[in-house]
Amino acid sequence: MNIEFAAKGDLNPSDALKERIEQKLEKLERRFGQSLFVRVKLSEAANNQYTCGIHFNVSGNEFVAQSSNGDLFKASDEAMHKIERQVRKAHDKIEAHRGDTIRGEAP
Repeated sequence: MNIEFAAKGDLNPSDALKERIEQKLEKLERRFGQSLFVRVKLSEAANNQYTCGIHFNVSGNEFVAQSSNGDLFKASDEAMHKIERQVRKAHDKIEAHRGDTIRGEAP
């Protein structure tokens, strides 16, 4: 898996935060069964609000999530939760259409 961390301004993400994000993304990578290239953007606003954005493409689908919070760890967790929900929805959609044929549903 390739993960590109981009921090805006003076923000330096800790190793613990990077490991936490990597562990959660590895679960998604196993679900897809192929290597992912993920961009993680971290920034801090003037009012001590941290923003975490996650973006990647896989299997013709684009997954994008962004979250803001006063705590950088919470912002990253919320963004990961949004990504996981998008992945689950895309996976369920594929599974729902798997049995369909041209003449209707398979027996």
